[in-house]
Amino acid sequence: MVQSYLNMNNSDMSDLKLRQRLAKELRRLRKKAKLTQEQAAEKAGISHRYYCLLESDKPTRSAKIEILEKLSKALDKCFLNF
Repeated sequence: MVQSYLNMNNSDMSDLKLRQRLAKELRRLRKKAKLTQEQAAEKAGISHRYYCLLESDKPTRSAKIEILEKLSKALDKCFLNF
């Protein structure tokens, strides 16, 4: 895993930073709403496992626009403005 980070180009690093920023914002909003990860996932209509991957400290998955829309509704936040 460390080796893969060393081999990342600028585009890959930008993508990783964006995913990390989204993960941090998801975590903040979920806690503000006093929801568990499981409750936030259920409210958004996505699996708990997928939600955990999006909110992890080292996110390995990117969220599709449709998922961001569901999360926006579930957490009352427009992610286009974060």
